[in-house]
Amino acid sequence: MQNKLCMQALAAETDGRLRSAIADYRRAIACDAQNPTPYLYLGYALEKQGDHEAATQVYSLAADLDGRVVDAWRSTGSSAEVAERSQSADRAIRRHFTDLHRQSVWKFHQRKPAMKLDRIYAAIWCATHDRPFEYRAPRHQPQLFYVPDLAPTSVFDDEQLPWKSVLEDAFEAIRDEFLAIGSRAAAHEGPYLGVVPAELGDEWQPISASSNWSSLFLYRNATANPEVLDLVPRTWEAMQQVPTVKVGGNPTEILFSILKGKQRIPPHYGLANTATTVHLPLVISEEAALRVTDTVHEWHEGEVFAFDDSFEHESWNHGESTRVNVLFEVWHPDLTEDECGAIAAAFEARTAWNRSRKI
Repeated sequence: MQNKLCMQALAAETDGRLRSAIADYRRAIACDAQNPTPYLYLGYALEKQGDHEAATQVYSLAADLDGRVVDAWRSTGSSAEVAERSQSADRAIRRHFTDLHRQSVWKFHQRKPAMKLDRIYAAIWCATHDRPFEYRAPRHQPQLFYVPDLAPTSVFDDEQLPWKSVLEDAFEAIRDEFLAIGSRAAAHEGPYLGVVPAELGDEWQPISASSNWSSLFLYRNATANPEVLDLVPRTWEAMQQVPTVKVGGNPTEILFSILKGKQRIPPHYGLANTATTVHLPLVISEEAALRVTDTVHEWHEGEVFAFDDSFEHESWNHGESTRVNVLFEVWHPDLTEDECGAIAAAFEARTAWNRSRKI
């Protein structure tokens, strides 16, 4: 039925009957909302009708389902029809998100025009930037958000972490609280990763949607997990004294990261160079460590380690027992308070737009 509706819609589109085509594409999507192709065709028809905002929303929803739909025009195996629509989607998405970033920073800037935000205006949303760009440091490739003029520091020292002692002083209380949770955590603990695409390689499969690397979130995607917070009040009390990255007033991510023995997290790059990833080891295992470019750090219970995870890094636990760390993000220490606010505003604007999308 979906294919029949799409063919009917395409015929109407070809005849110039765009309203009829749009209605049929929407009906086709209703048949199977997980197939990105009708979204691509609907977006193109909406764009031809002149409804660029609606078209961009639909294109973006298609890209969420399968990012390859906006890259299909680069493939020699795509039909001319698909390539034309794919390239249109790619242009629209890049134009929209680049403009949205500039507008959101400008709007934030109006609160206090004296703020110095040049670095943030020049920031890049890596997957949707409207112009080609190059990373400035080797083995440093943020996958989502990149401020090119921010100092490329892979590992941070104590002077850059003035809050470090507060957390380390609370180490024993945090560790004891985690250990006391016991079986009560089972209802809230789950794999850290979802299903990892096969194209990333076999080395990722042992931790793909697996409890081999699991997590217990206090906050995820700037949303609280109140049931877990109730289980660890002393941990939350300590974390409130740390300048975590916040979006919408909430920490973006705080969790217990649980890596079983004989497991490895392969080399990869994190999302943004504006955030510093922090680990507080609670339960260590022999032969467990993390590598950031050429620096190998072995875990020590109660000793904070902070690094920029947009540098190439990997982690492993070659021992038999499970390794448990508290993991969270703070702002890069070279960012000003105003710059942090502008970045948060840009993320909030992007999140709000994504939530507003509809077919």
